[in-house]
Amino acid sequence: MSLQISDLNSFMANRFSKLFPDLIYEGYGDYESNQIDILYEIENYGIETISDLEKIIPSQYIESISKLEIKLNYLGTLRMLLILNNPEKYIQNYNTFSYRNFWEIANIKSVEPLFDYFNISTDNIVNQTSNIS
Repeated sequence: MSLQISDLNSFMANRFSKLFPDLIYEGYGDYESNQIDILYEIENYGIETISDLEKIIPSQYIESISKLEIKLNYLGTLRMLLILNNPEKYIQNYNTFSYRNFWEIANIKSVEPLFDYFNISTDNIVNQTSNIS
């Protein structure tokens, strides 16, 4: 059974309620379209179930977000989990998305402290995604 948006929404609300009491469902632009995009990204990444998604969450994720006072919306949180789990895999997939300009990967610099916490270079991510046209 494939991942459903309703299951994803419930998971996010339950798993991250301490970080996001108002659960940051608001997005940018067309929210319903963004939800479909993130579901496609997750499935393209190889996540087929909520259990699969749960497995990629770093054990220090909630602690690090709280400590660094990082604010992410719903979509940003999901993308962050994918990137933190395997930046190269995310970049490879990202570079194939026809809508990738809707989410400027360069904005990743705004959460650089979180990447630093997990020893991931934002410069490498930006460089590997900005050279694709």
